[in-house]
Amino acid sequence: MTDVDFTSLFKTERLVFRAIADDAADREFIADGVLGDPQSLGTGIEQLLRPLNKMAIDELLSLVVSKVLLGVMICLPGEEEEDEDVKDDEPLSDETASKLAEKKREKEKRMKTQPWKKPKPIPIGLLLVGFNNAPWEAHIRDVTFSIGIAVPWQNKGYGFESLNWALDWTFRVANMHRASIEVLGWNPRGYHLYKKLGFVEEGRMRKKMYYNLQWYDRIQLGMLREEWEVLRGLRTSESLTDNSL
Repeated sequence: MTDVDFTSLFKTERLVFRAIADDAADREFIADGVLGDPQSLGTGIEQLLRPLNKMAIDELLSLVVSKVLLGVMICLPGEEEEDEDVKDDEPLSDETASKLAEKKREKEKRMKTQPWKKPKPIPIGLLLVGFNNAPWEAHIRDVTFSIGIAVPWQNKGYGFESLNWALDWTFRVANMHRASIEVLGWNPRGYHLYKKLGFVEEGRMRKKMYYNLQWYDRIQLGMLREEWEVLRGLRTSESLTDNSL
C-alpha cells in the first residue's frame, strides 16, 4: 500500500482553484470582472442581455454557495512580496538597510509560526460544476460546466486549462458518469475550445437565442467517463460501447 498524494488536487501548472467566498471582494470581482463585461456576459449567459444589478449577483452567489457541486475561483498563484530594488554597486542607507532587515525577520517569523500561509491567489475567473438533473435523477451522475474568465486574462489558454482540470476533478474525484457544457452559436471560439477538450456535440436547439436581428442555435456538448479515460490513456478507444439506436 502506498500513500496517496493530494498536493496538486486544486492546482494546475499555472493556476490554483479556491472556494468562492461569500464576501464583498468576490462579489465585486464576479460583478465587475466577469459579468460586468458585455463580451463575457454575452458568451456566458442565456438570459436577456442587460446589466446585472446587485440583486442578480446576490442570487447567483446564493445559488453557487448552496446548489452547485463545485464552485471555485480560477486564480493565478500569488507572488511573494519582492524586496525593494537595490543595486549591488550602491551602498545602502541606514533606513533602507533597517527596512530590509525588518522585512527579512518578519518573513522568517511567519515561516516558522505560520508555515501553511502562502501568498494570496489572484482571481481571474469563475468555474462552476453543477448537477444536470433533478434530485430524483441523481443516480445518473451528470454535471454541467459553466466558466467565465475576466477580459485581461482571456485568450491565454486559462479557459482550456481550467476546464481540463474540471474534467479530471469530475471523473477522478466526484465519480461522475458524464459532463455536459452548452455554447451559443454566436460563440464559435467557445465551441472549438470544447471540441478541442474532447467534448462531443450531442444536439442543437435551432434558432434558440436572438441578438441583433439574427437567431442562433444553442449547442449541447457532452463527454462520457469512458471517453475521458481514452483521452487520459486509461483505456483504448476500441473498448468503447455504442448503445445508440
